[in-house]
Amino acid sequence: MISISKYKKLTWINLESPTSEDIKLLVIKYKVHPLVANELLEPTIRSKVDSYKDFIFIVLHFPIYDTATHVSASTEIDFIMGKNIIITTHYKTITPLHEMIKKFEAESVLRKNNKAENVEMLMFNILRRLYIFSLRQIDHIQEKIDLIEEKIFSKNIGPEHEMVKDISFAKRDILDFRRIIRPHRDVLKSLEIAGEKLLDKEFSNYINNIIGDYFRIWNLLENHKETMDSLQDTHDSLLSHKTNEIIRTLTIISFITFPLMIISSIFSINAGSNFWLIIGIMAMATAGMFWFFKQKKWL
Repeated sequence: MISISKYKKLTWINLESPTSEDIKLLVIKYKVHPLVANELLEPTIRSKVDSYKDFIFIVLHFPIYDTATHVSASTEIDFIMGKNIIITTHYKTITPLHEMIKKFEAESVLRKNNKAENVEMLMFNILRRLYIFSLRQIDHIQEKIDLIEEKIFSKNIGPEHEMVKDISFAKRDILDFRRIIRPHRDVLKSLEIAGEKLLDKEFSNYINNIIGDYFRIWNLLENHKETMDSLQDTHDSLLSHKTNEIIRTLTIISFITFPLMIISSIFSINAGSNFWLIIGIMAMATAGMFWFFKQKKWL
């Protein structure tokens, strides 16, 4: 599906799941390089920036939270930025991009208050909206962290295997988010250099603002990572303490029952009328062991 929006000399073309016919139109009408056209037909694994004579080709991956699988999946957006044109392509519906297109079209019709009067401003607004959306995507990680923290510090931790699973899922979300967003810093730096050559030095001011948005996301992820590491350490300590308590209790029980077993084995040979005497000796031995453990504060 292809949509074309215009404002003054500026053109924004958006393609969702582009077909070969859509790509052929870009090559013929908008002089898109054949190498770039081939890359638009299928997803690209790595984020990157390629400079050409009249345009810049940018590939960025953004983490989009999937409510069905409860994980953040990498979603690719390709940008072709020329002096008066921006082409965006993607393979899934991306909410902030769709909202931005509607906003751009509405302001173009009204012919006023348009915040994207040139390529620099339009690219800035698209990227900023995508990064703001990414910030909102991190909210589900914060919710998981809050729930884990509440469980760990509550009186009833619950089944250990469930707690370990919750911690593992949260750490996986943070890892996936970091893996997807990490390359953006180098891509944005490369885009700044390429944009200054194609457009003007003013472009670097826009990109520096976007880099600030990127670092806000990255720093938040770093905080989440440190928090989860601390919560896992706390959970491991509590679990270790609980295990030690269980082992200590079992050891004490073993020490108490072991002498009783010896006494009963000795007198079982011929208990006869001494049955109650044996029971008394065993009871005294149990009381003695119990008193000894209490004195040592093992109970």
